[in-house]
Amino acid sequence: MTVTDDQRKRYADYVRLNAYHSKVITSDQEKAILQAAIVEFGIELDEARSILMAVVSDEDLVLERVQDDRLREFLAQLAGPKGALRREDFEDALFLARRLYRGTLGDGEIRKRLKRITIRNDWRPRRAGLLRTRRWYDLIEA
Repeated sequence: MTVTDDQRKRYADYVRLNAYHSKVITSDQEKAILQAAIVEFGIELDEARSILMAVVSDEDLVLERVQDDRLREFLAQLAGPKGALRREDFEDALFLARRLYRGTLGDGEIRKRLKRITIRNDWRPRRAGLLRTRRWYDLIEA
């Protein structure tokens, strides 16, 4: 099926409109946007993804799924073969996440995301401090 330039433009505007306020496209929003491309605009999935990525790039938007994948890879490198993260590693990941999310999320939300990523991948925190506790990690809400 051939997609017209008008369909592409309307879909690109639809993507821009969905990210108008937050500059972050969550995984759920991304799914809904791609679904709308297929159902409402008659665009195939691969082309819809390419248009979505072009708009994300042009408008300097943040795609949650992509940034979370980058953070997961970074944390995997820090956790090493034993799967243990030091507090300093977690803080390094927090610094990287601030840059990836371009200031659109606060530190509390970023810490929650990082903890969810560590839980999903069965990584554990290393004990730290004078009493060698995991309190620094346990205080983060998941």
